[in-house]
Amino acid sequence: MSAPGDGYGLVGMVARLSRVGGTLTIEAAPGEGVALSASVPTQEGTL
Repeated sequence: MSAPGDGYGLVGMVARLSRVGGTLTIEAAPGEGVALSASVPTQEGTL
């Protein structure tokens, strides 16, 4: 068994994003499915 934040689930995604200052937004509606949106800040000129 892995420790929380070490897997590929939502908790792990949030943990990895938070390490780099990012966020995960989850939107869900019955019968409509789920939308995940990850946001990660970048330094200007690094992309």
